[in-house]
Amino acid sequence: MPRKQIPAKQSSPAKANASLETSQSKSGLKGPKAPHNKSPSAKSLPEPSQHECILRVPNKMGIHARPAAMIVRIANKYPKATIEIEKDNERVNGKSIMGVMTLAAGKGSQLRFIASGKNAAAFIEEISNLFKSAFGEI
Repeated sequence: MPRKQIPAKQSSPAKANASLETSQSKSGLKGPKAPHNKSPSAKSLPEPSQHECILRVPNKMGIHARPAAMIVRIANKYPKATIEIEKDNERVNGKSIMGVMTLAAGKGSQLRFIASGKNAAAFIEEISNLFKSAFGEI
């Protein structure tokens, strides 16, 4: 028994172009670019909602599993903030325990915390207090 061929549904060229433009604009391939108002020197300055601090690891064992979990627990208390930690030019997500552990931060290591978004300053204050307390190990 031969199969019947069903003709493909035809759409107008205008509809086809509109859906193409929509998908391209979502992917960032097409559309107006945002105006560039910043001077080159302004790029290096933190944004108003971005806060940073450099903290030295105080405890003898460094950032092992328990201190890493404490850092991540604090970071995840701020869901609308982006938290990053940098050590020796390696930057990781501060809300990821695997990311924090891969830094292999021993005693005396300097960690740069970069927080942006809502409550970024509160995060910096809380994480600074955690480091001052030496993670409760001293």
